[in-house]
Amino acid sequence: MTTTYQTDFNMWVEETAKLLLENRWQEIDKEHLIEEISDLGKSERRAIYSQLIRQSL
Repeated sequence: MTTTYQTDFNMWVEETAKLLLENRWQEIDKEHLIEEISDLGKSERRAIYSQLIRQSL
């Protein structure tokens, strides 16, 4: 599934969601899933910081 992550991100997301829903833990691309969740957290923090800056101006 690593190849799918590198070539078709949307398909990777759909496949990962399906595997999670079906409790097929051993088949999940854990490395990239962890990376994406970490990046999402960073993105959210940046967005919140940006909103706070805009409101204080």
